[in-house]
Amino acid sequence: MLSHILRRKREFKYLILIVLYSLVFACDGKKDKFEFFEIDGSYIWFRNDIIKLRIDNKMLMKVYFKTEKMGQSLNIAEPEEFLSKPPHYVTVSGREVKNFNLISEKPQISYITGNFGSGKRLILRGITDESEKIKIEKRLIIELYEKFPDTAIMYVVYKNLEDYRTITIEKIYSNSFRLDASLVNKMDEPYDFWSFQGISEFNGDWVVKITENFSRTNYCGTRRIVGSNSAYTSGQGIPLVDLWTERMGMAVAMIESEPKIVSFPVNVEFDKTVRVSVLEEPKVKLKPGESFQTFKYAVIVHKLDYFDTLKRLKELLTVQGYTIRNAPQIAYYPYWSTQGFGSNFMLNNIYDNFSQLNRLGIGWIVIDEGWYNRFGDWIPVRKIFTSGEESVKEIVYLIHKNGFKAMLWWVPFSVHIGSLIDKEHPDWFILNEKGEREESGWGSYYICPAHPGVKKYTVNLIRKFINDWGFDGFYLDGACLNSVPFCYTANHNHPSPTESLKSLSDFFKIIYETSIDIKPDFVIKVSPDGICPSVYNMFQYNMPVVGSPNTRFQLRSRIKALKAFFEEKAPVDCDYYEEGIRDFASCVAPGGVISVKFTTLNPDDTDILIRTEPNIPKPTKYTEMIYERWFTIYREKKLYNGEYLNLYDIGFDKPETHLIKKGEKFYYSFFSTFWDGKIELRGLEKKRYQVRDYIRNDDLESVKGPEDNIEIGFKEFLLLELTPR
Repeated sequence: MLSHILRRKREFKYLILIVLYSLVFACDGKKDKFEFFEIDGSYIWFRNDIIKLRIDNKMLMKVYFKTEKMGQSLNIAEPEEFLSKPPHYVTVSGREVKNFNLISEKPQISYITGNFGSGKRLILRGITDESEKIKIEKRLIIELYEKFPDTAIMYVVYKNLEDYRTITIEKIYSNSFRLDASLVNKMDEPYDFWSFQGISEFNGDWVVKITENFSRTNYCGTRRIVGSNSAYTSGQGIPLVDLWTERMGMAVAMIESEPKIVSFPVNVEFDKTVRVSVLEEPKVKLKPGESFQTFKYAVIVHKLDYFDTLKRLKELLTVQGYTIRNAPQIAYYPYWSTQGFGSNFMLNNIYDNFSQLNRLGIGWIVIDEGWYNRFGDWIPVRKIFTSGEESVKEIVYLIHKNGFKAMLWWVPFSVHIGSLIDKEHPDWFILNEKGEREESGWGSYYICPAHPGVKKYTVNLIRKFINDWGFDGFYLDGACLNSVPFCYTANHNHPSPTESLKSLSDFFKIIYETSIDIKPDFVIKVSPDGICPSVYNMFQYNMPVVGSPNTRFQLRSRIKALKAFFEEKAPVDCDYYEEGIRDFASCVAPGGVISVKFTTLNPDDTDILIRTEPNIPKPTKYTEMIYERWFTIYREKKLYNGEYLNLYDIGFDKPETHLIKKGEKFYYSFFSTFWDGKIELRGLEKKRYQVRDYIRNDDLESVKGPEDNIEIGFKEFLLLELTPR
């Protein structure tokens, strides 16, 4: 009874505050007055055009996607739930501190203007209740901006309110939500989500179906990976996790202007709900009265898959000073690499393929791994280049003379032991806290990208590669490019060991700007091997790479992700994916750029075939015809620079569908092991269209927009061109 009376008194206070705030904002002449904020019963509501937040007096939060009057929500936020936790809490001395009571004082509400534009800010204060036996204040700051109607930006300031005791905050959980798919569709299991995991595992899927026992740490700090040939360090990626159903999705992302070390754990709990969080581990000591602020995070609600979410993250970063680099037209030319011959290729392997490459319309020849003596020195190996640098200049000259562009494979800030750099500049290496060098891959070790000597040496290398040798592009490769370990090398005099990581984006910027200053149409493509590329590095090159896909689904889903983050017309390199039946549909149809590494397509030359991947079939006349057909389609349709329209969910829509618009034409691609039934044609204008299967050159029926469907069967893929009649 007493608790009921107290709650009613608190609600009355809130109602009085509503009236007072309404008068204040009315006097300010603001159009929306108090539409973005209200107190309804024991809940505080804070809303934008699409996202809506409900916060109770325990600081539990429910997130709504405003598609209807009340909207839909995926997360559970009931205080009586056994697994209930607020979205923001901490761990102190190994124990979760999660019970905070909202203070009954006026919420701080204000209009704000900054990098994100015009918006509103709500500040709520809570203090741990008596059950926690420790006194901590939590100040939750929530910001909503006009430019981002689907997004709430949040961060927290924790303050030690103990009179005499110093506390250590070991872990901080932010935007921790327990999601239940059955809240929006009762027929679903609670874990029935598809998910984009931006901090992907090595060679893993970026896009995954959540299963009953799913668990992933998604740690974006440096981690050691043991590969088939060596161990190396990797990290970072896209700091975002998105989970969605057929009806709505919800993502959490970090929006700091420079890389930070956090995790995005995703776990299915014992009741089959899915817990997603962002975890910081600062291990910070707070004396009485001292405070600690978390990083800034965004909660984004949406419809369909991760495409619009990644676009939103890009926009949140670009307003903070980042810019997507534009690619020259030559970036869209198909690529052929010496990689098919392995690291033991010879120059005649290039000469012998000139006519074949010209016939296919390939525009680039990539001098791939194996051309150098050691990482760091990058001196041409005599076994391949008998006259050293003169032989390099000669092959580049011949590549140009035969109508191709020349690209060089290399790995910056990685150095082999025994190289000249190792002997002459041992002080350039990153050292860990134990004074040990950190392995970066291929048996090499990191040199520090923040060191002035390393920067100068890299600039001089670039000038030699472009001015002296004549190259037109770089292929930068390796998971080590995504991140670097913290640098504890004493004579580097860093203000913090994190300086090495913080400087990495600027290091890539130096590579880009030095190259472009010499050749304005220079192409820099970067492949972080089998992991998701670092979001901060992606602003510093002009051609993304899907990164060693193992399956066609990986290829298509990564093309879609990179198109979202760069732009719909970005050249996304398919990284030499030509496995199995070599159909190329998963590359060409979603708008990727073809890159290949075959050694020969001539069936009469099988005796000279050298392969690093023996599972690839030997060439036949049929194989050559397949390549020629797909390269012709690639040149004629030019889907790579069309507008990718996000009208289909890559997980829930069956068959899997991708849509590209070029002028008045629409290009649909459907993928399924086997399909027989209706397929939806979305996004058309209010016209009649002729439907054509452009692989089989077969005219089908006509359809009428804006939406129609056709009944059809196919295996593996179906590619349709729709032309207005």
